[in-house]
Amino acid sequence: MDIVEAFVDQIIRDRNFQSEDEEFKKQVKADLMDRAQRRLNAALIENMPPAQMGDFEALLARSAPDAEVMAFCKQHIPDLEAVMATALLDLRTTYLAGSQEM
Repeated sequence: MDIVEAFVDQIIRDRNFQSEDEEFKKQVKADLMDRAQRRLNAALIENMPPAQMGDFEALLARSAPDAEVMAFCKQHIPDLEAVMATALLDLRTTYLAGSQEM
């Protein structure tokens, strides 16, 4: 299990769904995984130096392996771990705050 999936699982536990419906839980997890990935992608693009954006886009266009993309990001985005953590924590805060309105 990767870090993002573990993080999403924790959000689901924190949300404390009352439903026992496994299909519902799978759907919620798939939705949160998608949201997490979109937030992380946006954070990477937002923090990528403009001078490196062309090379970054080329990596994505050729569907480079995740490890290669992450190595490139580590090389060019200062405090990459903090950028990613902030994106995930923002998702958690938004999701759990929205669930309290229900």
